[in-house]
Amino acid sequence: MRILILTLLLLFEIILESTVLSFISIGGVTLNLVLITIVSIGLIYGKIEGMSLGLISGLLCDILFGRVLGFHALSYMLIGYLMGIISELVYRENRLISPLFTALSIFIYHVSFYFLQYFSGIEFSILQYFKNITVVSMLVNSVIAFFIYPIFLKLSQQAFFR
Repeated sequence: MRILILTLLLLFEIILESTVLSFISIGGVTLNLVLITIVSIGLIYGKIEGMSLGLISGLLCDILFGRVLGFHALSYMLIGYLMGIISELVYRENRLISPLFTALSIFIYHVSFYFLQYFSGIEFSILQYFKNITVVSMLVNSVIAFFIYPIFLKLSQQAFFR
């Protein structure tokens, strides 16, 4: 039941990101609620659910919006798995772990995006991209994760989410 609810939540976030949130940008970047959710799921429920829901949401993103099938799926799956591994090493109830690991995940996501662009033959300045997009995205999404993670943590303690 939990997987179904979280999958529907991720589908709703994908739709929300592509419609309403695409018009709202902070410093030239938009929120990545899907990635924040995958980080939260991986940290709370572990590597199997983080990886599974990362793959599902990534495939949905690729099918709906992607130019290359599998880019989001692979990126989100790896991030979900990595967060699951990290969850075994950290105290999950600490509110600061989510913003920290959201920033790390955003960095991983943007580095993988850069490599995809590079291997596709599209050249652009990695330093400009990092300075103008990646750093701002890390900050904005980490601040939002600070407020969203406690909600997921409280939901995980409810009987229907265990």
